[in-house]
Amino acid sequence: NNSEDSSASNNDQSAKCPHCRTNFTKNNIQVDLLLQKQINDSTNTITCPFKGCNTEVPIGQLKQHEESCPYIRMKCRYAEWGCKWTGRKMDLPSHYDTECDFGS
Repeated sequence: NNSEDSSASNNDQSAKCPHCRTNFTKNNIQVDLLLQKQINDSTNTITCPFKGCNTEVPIGQLKQHEESCPYIRMKCRYAEWGCKWTGRKMDLPSHYDTECDFGS
């Protein structure tokens, strides 16, 4: 059966861990708790990757920053209904108020 063959091959695809370079598959992937702790405890900073932001964030707090970053690129909440707008999170209110044909 072809569907069984393709699902088996998807589970057998391997990748290398970017930290330790060990091979893993979808079936045996594990969270590296020691590495996660080292990242969270690190005092090293990284610049927010979203154009225009330039905020320096501790590496372990990047995900939290990305959740609230006003420069993150987003689609309109009505994208599934056909709105093609994509822009910065900070520009969403203006889009909804003045541009979006699907909002009220």
